[in-house]
Amino acid sequence: MRKEAIWLGALGLLGLALAPACTDEGEDDVGTGGATASVTTGSGGATTTSSSSGSTTTGGDGGGGGGEPTCLPRGATSAYFTIDDTSLCAVEKWSAASLTLEPYGITPTWGSHGGPLTFEGSETQATFSRWTLGMAGALTAAEESVDVTVPAGAFWGPQAVDVSSSLTVASWTGMSFSTEGGFVVKTGANAHQEDAIGVFGLAATQGRLLFTGLSPAGVAAAGDAGLYAALVTTSALTDDGTVATWGLATGPVVTDTEGNVFAVNTDYVAANQEIRAFAAADIAPGSPATEGVTLATLPDFGDAMAVLGPSDDAPGLVLLQPNDGATFAHLDVIGVPFTVDAGAIAASGTPSTVLTLAAADTNLTLMTDDDGRLWVGAANAEGGSGAVFFVIDRAP
Repeated sequence: MRKEAIWLGALGLLGLALAPACTDEGEDDVGTGGATASVTTGSGGATTTSSSSGSTTTGGDGGGGGGEPTCLPRGATSAYFTIDDTSLCAVEKWSAASLTLEPYGITPTWGSHGGPLTFEGSETQATFSRWTLGMAGALTAAEESVDVTVPAGAFWGPQAVDVSSSLTVASWTGMSFSTEGGFVVKTGANAHQEDAIGVFGLAATQGRLLFTGLSPAGVAAAGDAGLYAALVTTSALTDDGTVATWGLATGPVVTDTEGNVFAVNTDYVAANQEIRAFAAADIAPGSPATEGVTLATLPDFGDAMAVLGPSDDAPGLVLLQPNDGATFAHLDVIGVPFTVDAGAIAASGTPSTVLTLAAADTNLTLMTDDDGRLWVGAANAEGGSGAVFFVIDRAP
C-alpha cells in the first residue's frame, strides 16, 4: 500500500526514498473517456455553469447577480464526512463512475485545462487524464499517453502537475531507492526524463517546479530531505536550488492562488510532520534558500493536502489528512490557520478538525481549483461506483 510504504520505508536506511508513492498494486485504473458526472448545487433551483475559469452559481435562492456560492444542505456530505468549520460549506457535488481513488493510487491535482488531472504509469508508458467539467454537469476524461523507460518494479508518484499549459511533470522511484528515480517531463505528445531521488510532492508556481525529495533535479544520489526547485524547458529540467532541508522523509507540497507554497516533511523518529510556508516573493525563480515559516508540527504523517487562502476576516487554512503512524489509518482532516500580511505568512491560531470522517479510515484526496475552492474526493460510498468530489467554499 502506498501510504504504508511512505512510513514503513522511512524506517530503513534506504527508506527515505520510499516517501514517493510506493504501492504493491500499482496505479489505479482511470477510465478511458466516456466517464460522466452529475453536479448538484444548492437549494432553490440554482444551477452551476462550469468553465476553465471556475464555476458560478446562478438562479435559485441567492444565486443571481452577486455570484455568491449557494450551500448544499449540511447533510449532503454525511456519507463521507461532516464539515466542522461553520465558515465553510459544500457548494457542489460531482461524481465520476470510472475514476478509481482506492487503494491510494491516485492523487488528483487541478490542471491547467480547468479540471482535475490524474495520472498512471507503467514501465513503458505514462498516461495523463484530464477531466473536463461540462456545461451539463458531465465530467469526461481525455487521455494522452507518452512513451517512457523506467526500471522493472519502479513505483510511480501519485500525481502529475502542470507547470504550464503545455508542460506536465510526474515522478517515479526505482527499486534501488537511493540511486534510481526521476521525473517524466511531458510536452505535447513527447516526453523526456531527468534524474532525482526520493521525489514525492509536486507543485508549480511562477513557471517553477517545486518538489519534496532527497536530491536536487539532475542528481541520482540520495541526500537530505527537503524542498527543491527546478526550471523546466522543452529540452531540459534544470536545478534551480535547494529551498530548505528539514525532516527525515518527504511529504506533500501545494500552492495557493497567490503563489505561496506550503510543504510538509516528516520525522519518523519523532513520529511527526512539520508544515512550512514559503511566501510567493521568496519562492520565485532564482530565489536563494529560505527556511520558510513553520505553521505547525503535527503527529503522524500524511499526503493529502490543500490550502484555502485567507478571505475577508477569515484566516487561511492548510488542510491535511493525517495517517496514524502506527496503524496507517486515515484520520480526520485538520486545518492549520495562517495569515498573510503584506506578503508575509504567519501562523494564526491552533490547528483544529475541519472534516470529521463518517467512517473510520476513509481515504480522501484534497486539491484546490483556480478560484481557490477546496475539492474533496473519495471513493463512492452511496451505492455507486467510481469517485465523488465535493467542492467546499466559504459560506456566504
